Amino acid sequence: MKEILIVGVGVMGRPYLDAAAALGCRIRAVEAGPATGDRPDVDVQSYYVDNVLDESWLHGVMNAVTDRIPDGILAFAEPNVISGALAQERFGLPGPSLHAAVIMTR
Repeated sequence: MKEILIVGVGVMGRPYLDAAAALGCRIRAVEAGPATGDRPDVDVQSYYVDNVLDESWLHGVMNAVTDRIPDGILAFAEPNVISGALAQERFGLPGPSLHAAVIMTR
């Protein structure tokens, strides 16, 4: 079963949870609160960050990939993109390069 790590789900990212579940992917999420909100029908293993500083997101992503390297990482919002790209580059996962992530978010 393929596994995706979603970084920064928020409210707007919940359709990504639906899409990953519909594709049969195992889902993990790094988030500042419960990733599924009012969606208990979607099974998500969550890693929580203490606050929403960029450094906290990187800590959450690294905790998640230390537990198990996913097949892919989707970083949803601007504060999450650099953390996702750092992990993608370090573990050779597909996705935007770190260079592209820095240009997109700054």
